[in-house]
Amino acid sequence: MSETDKILAKAMMNIIEVAAKDGLITEEEKALIDFAEISLRKLQIELEDAFADGITTESEESRLSELKNKIVDSVTDIANYDDIISKDEMAMIMAYLVGIKIPKSSD
Repeated sequence: MSETDKILAKAMMNIIEVAAKDGLITEEEKALIDFAEISLRKLQIELEDAFADGITTESEESRLSELKNKIVDSVTDIANYDDIISKDEMAMIMAYLVGIKIPKSSD
């Protein structure tokens, strides 16, 4: 298992654990989990591309950061579909943010 696999698997596990913490996964939480899984796969591809040559350039770092921000915006939009972001939904978003670390450019 590659390092990016480990990072993204841990992030996904954190999101699911947060969603299941109260013993109930709502439809919105399921939608967040599904979207997070798809988005994390896309992020994984981008991370592997950035790491392919062993150097993360400022351009790659910027692209990864932009992708992460777009994913967070989309996850927030899904959570806010009913005009309310519940504590559980916010905790899931925070689990995602904490779980994903974009590497800084190499010097």
